Amino acid sequence: MCEKLGKACVCRLALATQRMRALEEVDVSHNTIDAIPPGLVSGRRLRVVDASHNDIGPGGIPYEALAESAVEDLWLHGNPRVSADALDAAALAAMPALRRLSADGDAASLARRVAAARPSGAPVVAVSNERPAE
Repeated sequence: MCEKLGKACVCRLALATQRMRALEEVDVSHNTIDAIPPGLVSGRRLRVVDASHNDIGPGGIPYEALAESAVEDLWLHGNPRVSADALDAAALAAMPALRRLSADGDAASLARRVAAARPSGAPVVAVSNERPAE
């Protein structure tokens, strides 16, 4: 049971989606969640996580679970406590499938830091304040 009684929480969503191995996109944007549960992103084909416009802080990003995931697009813009400068570039670089990332602030600098921290130097496209149209 979630300990965040009365607050927005995606813990139940993470539990409910555990058996949905073919799930490719999760949109939990525009809620008041303060963390992305590791169970939401681990062990599945998930390619897109939109957690924009919430109250996620730097400690609310499950870097280890994301590093073991197939997530290609991670949208974090609109979270006032997470800016491009506050994100862990080395941890993001450990996400092998990551291609696109959004965060408020200097997203271009974040993209350069992530690419520099990757052994392959593979680029990441980072954008500020929006989720690009497909």
